[in-house]
Amino acid sequence: MQDQIAELESRIAFQDHTIEELNEVIIRLRQEMDTLREEITQVKSRLADLATSGVIPQSEEKPPPHY
Repeated sequence: MQDQIAELESRIAFQDHTIEELNEVIIRLRQEMDTLREEITQVKSRLADLATSGVIPQSEEKPPPHY
């Protein structure tokens, strides 16, 4: 009976340790996701600014009149 209790205690300790490690991974991934979302928002903003800057793509630009 003591061996079974010791085995159960060992399993619980291992599971607690594993849960803590997984929790740390989840926290780190959440932080990375937040950072990436912020960067994506900044990129979208920059792209929107470029789209409204009045600069047209080079492929749509007409050649100068002296050509």
